[in-house]
Amino acid sequence: MLQDIVDSLAARLERSVAIDDPQIKLLAASRHFGDEDRARIESVLHREVGPENVRYVMSHGISGWHEPGWMPPDDALGVHGRICAPVRCHGLLLGYLWLIDPDGSAFEGDLAPVTRAAEAAGVVLYRSLMLHEQQQRRAADLLLDLLSADGERRAHAAVVARDERLLTEPGPVVVLAAALEGDSPELEVLLSAAAEYAVRPLPAGAALVRVAGAGLTLLLSAAALDAEVSAVEVAERLVARVGELAGEDVGCAVGVGSAGPDLAHALASYRHATSAQRVARAVAGAGPVAVWDRLGAYSLLARLGPEDLTPQSCPAPVARLLADGRSAHLLETLETYLDHAGDAARTAAALRIHRTTLYYRLGRAEQVAGIDLRDGADRLTVHLGVKLARLAGWIDDAGAFRQM
Repeated sequence: MLQDIVDSLAARLERSVAIDDPQIKLLAASRHFGDEDRARIESVLHREVGPENVRYVMSHGISGWHEPGWMPPDDALGVHGRICAPVRCHGLLLGYLWLIDPDGSAFEGDLAPVTRAAEAAGVVLYRSLMLHEQQQRRAADLLLDLLSADGERRAHAAVVARDERLLTEPGPVVVLAAALEGDSPELEVLLSAAAEYAVRPLPAGAALVRVAGAGLTLLLSAAALDAEVSAVEVAERLVARVGELAGEDVGCAVGVGSAGPDLAHALASYRHATSAQRVARAVAGAGPVAVWDRLGAYSLLARLGPEDLTPQSCPAPVARLLADGRSAHLLETLETYLDHAGDAARTAAALRIHRTTLYYRLGRAEQVAGIDLRDGADRLTVHLGVKLARLAGWIDDAGAFRQM
């Protein structure tokens, strides 16, 4: 139906016509009449345009338009002037109808055919949206059941997933957990758009997605692995898309759970994913994508709840270092030394200091913390304690201490 609308309008006006969704992803395009520009060619070839083009068109405030308007060209981006008609139905913005108009002559003419075409497209997209949202809600509810603590509920959900062909099964599964942080009031919309982009390369039955507020849960099935798309790649696509759409205003942290042989493993993978997501969010250098199988000691520490991460739970040696506001460099030195298994040469190289300076700092750290680095128990206590401090947020991204 959308194709018929753009083809009819293009033939009538003898100009290139296209319809994008609200994220500027191509839905339908007419043949060209020699008026195509670089942006249109890229859109047709890749079904989407680059983020710089998206930012350009959105900078004109088109999401708030309720009638056709003209957008000026941008030679640097390879964009001709064009008419943009918002595609709406029942007040909802469902997309944009584009008519290439380099000199604005069409905009100065009769826009009634453009308006009628946008209205017709709105009806088509509204019906499609209702069906899509129904399917999304069904998938989200099913995912919630698959991750329930109730075993019978999980078993029933697995049968439904198979019978309704919502998920490829049997086969391995992996769960991802993501969360956004930022000032944008549209975090849920942003996360939904990024999630759709992240799973776009996957075949049908490869994923179930649930977005709630600023949080996302995503289950990947065997079909994703069959398509040779890893869970980490999906997570990285999600993070990249959030960055493209929101810039630096919104942060995205993703945890990738463990892989298991079938849907029975989904709950365990989800718990692992949420733990990894906490590490990605809290520990500098761990994110924005943290994988459960690569967390090391954090896989144990992340199981502690917020009620456990109190100043009183901090091991005494680390608490003494944290209490000394002049000891930031000592804590970093101590952590790096323990991360390198006590290898002085590698530690000095990592910190870019002389080995004599390293030994002096380690001696001072022993004095302040009240430990003996020749004692294995002391080394274990301090090493885990520093990691705990980072997870709890007692050390900021710059390595400075927060008030405990």
